[in-house]
Amino acid sequence: RGQLTDSDTITVTSTTGMPAQQSLRIAELHYNPYDALPQLGELNLDHDEFEFVELVNIGTGPLDLAGVKLLEIDVLGDRQGINFEFSAQILAAGERIVVVKNTAAFQSRFGTGPRIALGGDGTGLTHGEYGGKLSNQGERITLLDATGAVIQQFDYDDRGNWPGRADGKGSSLEVIDIAGDFNNADNWRSSIDFGGSPAALGSLPVNDVLVNEVLANTDLPWQDSIELVNHSAAAVDISGWYLSDSSQDLFKFAIPAETWLPAGGYLIFDEDDFNPDGDKNSTDFSLSSFGDDVWLWSVDADGRPDKLSDHVEFSATLGDTSIGRLPDGNPGSDLVPLTAISLGSANSNHRPGELVLSEIHYNPSGIDTGLEFLEVFNASTDDVDLGQWRIDRAVDLTLPSLTLGPGQAVVLVDFDPAVDVTQEVAFRAAYAIDSTIDLVGPWQVGDVLDDGGERINLEWKNEVREPGASQFSYRLIDQVRYDDLVPWPTSADGSGHSLQRITATAYGNDSASWTASLPSPGRFFGSSMAGDFNGDQIVDDADIDQLFTALQAGSGDLQFDVDGSGTVTSADVTFLVESILGTSFGDVDLDGDVDTGDLTRAIINFTSAQGSGKTWSQGDTDGDGDIDTGDLTRAIIHFTGAQEEGAVRAANSLEWPLGRALWKEPEVATEGPFSIAKTDTLQDSDQAAGISGVSTPAAAGFLVNGSTSRSVSKRRSLDPLAEDAARLGNG
Repeated sequence: RGQLTDSDTITVTSTTGMPAQQSLRIAELHYNPYDALPQLGELNLDHDEFEFVELVNIGTGPLDLAGVKLLEIDVLGDRQGINFEFSAQILAAGERIVVVKNTAAFQSRFGTGPRIALGGDGTGLTHGEYGGKLSNQGERITLLDATGAVIQQFDYDDRGNWPGRADGKGSSLEVIDIAGDFNNADNWRSSIDFGGSPAALGSLPVNDVLVNEVLANTDLPWQDSIELVNHSAAAVDISGWYLSDSSQDLFKFAIPAETWLPAGGYLIFDEDDFNPDGDKNSTDFSLSSFGDDVWLWSVDADGRPDKLSDHVEFSATLGDTSIGRLPDGNPGSDLVPLTAISLGSANSNHRPGELVLSEIHYNPSGIDTGLEFLEVFNASTDDVDLGQWRIDRAVDLTLPSLTLGPGQAVVLVDFDPAVDVTQEVAFRAAYAIDSTIDLVGPWQVGDVLDDGGERINLEWKNEVREPGASQFSYRLIDQVRYDDLVPWPTSADGSGHSLQRITATAYGNDSASWTASLPSPGRFFGSSMAGDFNGDQIVDDADIDQLFTALQAGSGDLQFDVDGSGTVTSADVTFLVESILGTSFGDVDLDGDVDTGDLTRAIINFTSAQGSGKTWSQGDTDGDGDIDTGDLTRAIIHFTGAQEEGAVRAANSLEWPLGRALWKEPEVATEGPFSIAKTDTLQDSDQAAGISGVSTPAAAGFLVNGSTSRSVSKRRSLDPLAEDAARLGNG
């Protein structure tokens, strides 16, 4: 058969003919079934022998199907559709029935439960079997009543926006709105049920167990890994479920028996599980760094594939960078690059891009053509060659070779400014910009920024080409899935405003990362730095103090949610200090170490717990306004000395590994006015101080001026200057 054409596409529902039969509708097509599974008792036949078409009575009363036909017709010289005439039989209101390609094949897969229609194509086929076959490339389907009047006529397809899993990847094609437009790809979905749901209502997604994080581009000691999350309220038995990277073999790895995923829990599978022999066996698999899929299918009580639990597909990925859902476990999220590998725990924050989408004008006032635009901003500290980048999904545009300097922006448009000079002049006049701002275009002809919202990907060309591939793959760096509905700024929808990113490092898919304002193509006014809350283009102690103030006030402003958790907590302070600034609590001068200078400053400004008005730069590292023994303890725990590596010295039984303290034998050290009793272990989490990352359990008490308190000073053997500073701080 030829490929489906786009000519004279129609949907017909007749108002003549047999009125009762006009309540019959096609509800499901299984036009490209998956291959036979003889190991599960199926007949070992060609996959097309398992085709079926499901029909449903949408009327309020019983329906006699006698004389109803599915008819193959000529479409521009191409025979399209199937042939079947129903015998007399009653279909109750709401009841479903199927016609099939091969009854024996169908029942070997689906059993004898689904009702198969009586009738045939008039050539002596078994009852219920139609003549011809459903095209795997799409075609026109025609349903007539007994008088020959059209009940339905529509085209399905396997291209464009039509559901992809229905095209030979384990699912059937199910209509969503039985009263909707059957020619509209958005009115169809791939079935959740494996192989479809013949003569039954299809299952809806459950989304309890999801693929939450994937690591696909690894160097030792990392391995390709797949993390599952259960965000339901109950444990789920996933024994026997299937993981695979290929729709050609969905059953490569069976999860071992007695595997339960607890409520809210995570489970990791790596190459030791799904690639134990290093790709030597047909069921071994690793994940491609050039882009891949992960399929997760549940099984029924008999161990047969049952329902799709999750399917993710991703483009090429950066080395040793995982991709995951944000917020953690969000079923509506794509897998996006993360700042850190977080397998086995909640996903880390998104990885800020070198380039980001900084402004989106998707619905200008009046006519969109020639005035829509995207702005791309260089948030890095290096020159970037735009020739290595492209825009994908909403509009398609491979960018030309053009150097974009740090802090510069380029504007992408739907016309070619080098050719359509008139439109270029009109565009610059409309937005009051001069020739110093670069315009790049056009994006693909026919592409538009959807006024109702859609997804835009900004992708970076891979350094190497996949063996055997003719083109380079691209890696997702930034993504924006905007909308025209709340909580997204609605004034960007035709009211003269554009969407503008508040901070270049904010997560692009989060509506809180965007505001609406008058369009300013080529002029990014937001901050380019994560943690730069005051917008001075520097992340420093002032930003730490501002975050502390927001935290103390119970702020829900997500500009302070630097770790991407969805809430503003003490973990954001830890992320700002340790991940963004790359230092430790106690580094009050932010020079990358915690040394005697930091301790001296904190001791000089010591107030005890009754103080107020102090800041990070003075030694207040927990944001409570005073500088007390808790602040000093925190600095001592992270003490490194003025060493670039942050390595520290051990003295006697006291060990100071990088970033945390392990205090071993109970001792008492006495020096001048300070008595320091040291017991047990100081763990790396301080709930009392409200800061994750530092803790001093009650067992680790210290005597300061004869009373129990937190640590004030390290031992003389560590640094005499620290003890001199301690004496100074004591008065």
